[in-house]
Amino acid sequence: MQRIAGAGIRVHELSLHLPSLDEVFLTLTGRPADAPKEAA
Repeated sequence: MQRIAGAGIRVHELSLHLPSLDEVFLTLTGRPADAPKEAA
């Protein structure tokens, strides 16, 4: 927040949240958890 304020950017609202397990899985694998696996 200090860097944002120091850059002269006005923030009207800010929200933070922890990622869900689905978001972590998608980030690590690049595909949704319910996507079919590709044949090898």
